[in-house]
Amino acid sequence: MLKIIDDYKPTLEELQKMVGGNMEIMLLSNGDSLVINENGRMDNLNRKILKHNPEATIIYHKNGGMRNMNIVGMAVLVKRGLLK
Repeated sequence: MLKIIDDYKPTLEELQKMVGGNMEIMLLSNGDSLVINENGRMDNLNRKILKHNPEATIIYHKNGGMRNMNIVGMAVLVKRGLLK
């Protein structure tokens, strides 16, 4: 549930399609960007269940993310310099 982009600059439309809707972009402390479904937490509260994404959550926490926030649904890790 984690796609890594390290060889091209994705368009915003491509990223939205990958995460399944509106997206939120989080800049990580290592310079990479983590792109997630912006409504993921709200969708879970509304019982439109997106699965917990442990791989993306670990990356998020290791790079300065809030400890009480878990990532749900598909996530895209865009390597440093590829997302402007």
